[in-house]
Amino acid sequence: MNDNNNGNSLSKILPLLMLLLGFVSANQWSPIPIGNTTTTWLLDIGILITLFLLKLKNKVKFFSWDYITTTLFLCIAVAGFFRGSFTADNYWEWKNLISNMMILLMPICVFTFYEPSYIQNSVRMWFKYGLIAYALFFFWMVGISQFYLAPIFFAASFLPLIPKRRWKVIVILLTIALLAYQYQDNRSQAIKAIVALSMALGCILHKWIPNILLKAIQVALIVVPCYLLYLGFTGEYNIFEEINDKYKDQDKIEVEVVDEDGFVHKVDADAVDDTRTFIYEEVAMSAVYNDYIVWGRTPARGNDTYFFYDLAQSLRQTKYEDTIKNERSMNELCFPNIFTWLGLVGMISYILIYLHASFLAVYRSKSFYMKMIGVYIAFNFAFGWVENTTVFDILNFVYWFAISMALSTKFRNMTDKEFKAWFAEIFNIKYKLYIPTPQA
Repeated sequence: MNDNNNGNSLSKILPLLMLLLGFVSANQWSPIPIGNTTTTWLLDIGILITLFLLKLKNKVKFFSWDYITTTLFLCIAVAGFFRGSFTADNYWEWKNLISNMMILLMPICVFTFYEPSYIQNSVRMWFKYGLIAYALFFFWMVGISQFYLAPIFFAASFLPLIPKRRWKVIVILLTIALLAYQYQDNRSQAIKAIVALSMALGCILHKWIPNILLKAIQVALIVVPCYLLYLGFTGEYNIFEEINDKYKDQDKIEVEVVDEDGFVHKVDADAVDDTRTFIYEEVAMSAVYNDYIVWGRTPARGNDTYFFYDLAQSLRQTKYEDTIKNERSMNELCFPNIFTWLGLVGMISYILIYLHASFLAVYRSKSFYMKMIGVYIAFNFAFGWVENTTVFDILNFVYWFAISMALSTKFRNMTDKEFKAWFAEIFNIKYKLYIPTPQA
């Protein structure tokens, strides 16, 4: 499928910017970060501006039925930013406000990625140059990390549709590596790899998979987490504590900790330690105590934390900043972060984007593969209560690729044959080498 704006410079710049985002997405784990906070912010702002300008060139309307939930959330996010600009009272809160606001504006990409060629070109650019950069630099710096290799999940989900054998081999090997690499300590990464391989198996068996099964899986992925949340908040049942108690002392991993004198020690820990219950408790108690349940604390602030109290004290001593508060601006869980920043109003509107997109993909798509995308979005809804940290990185954009595809009528109107052709074109990759002509 060709994009009418292929000649436009912005459509050529976007894949490059997404490639650069992939490079900086691993900075937090790399001993040699690329750039600094300023350059990363400039890149993030550049991506948002490019996405907005490209949106202006297509015919997608903010208040059309397919995009009404996204527009509603963006309006709430912008309102949260203005509220935060009045409440931020020190350097750290202004930094949080700007950084978190860029994260909250990521959904604007759905208006641009309405055009299939934009996702196609962005993913192709990453496979063409990103894997080379990974082999030369990132593998040695950050290992096998989902935070850089996220597009592999996207490709692995439709592995049988990859037309060239060498690319199939590369994708399957990297997916297995993402699954197996320190899986006890990278449970989230392993789970996502398993989901991608499950979708690939679904593509192979799609002739024998009835639509009713996909609908049942979608409903389960939406209803079960909501029911477990209800049980957890009412104190009737806590799945995190249950898993921790059941497997405690059965599976150990070795982790590094730093003592008060700065020395690193290796100690044993449970692979299934409950690292989520305390986050929910702190997020909920902070909202109740500070009275920001409905509208949130704004993107400038975080939830009160006692678990990380020592870290806040350490930052005060290191940065010589008395204004650092006992707050955690971001947690590992997607939806509780949105709740802290924008309250129940913002979190519910954010959830509606997922549910709306999943519904459209499963019930309003012609292609089996798009229905699979709808189930994948439902999985991300479920996993957003456990992981899926809200960060402006390539991993989160892969999530938004799926949502963008589900909301786009161009994607939903694709037949299986058209989807296969679109996906196969991603791997139409050619490397041009310049060989000078010998002089006579």
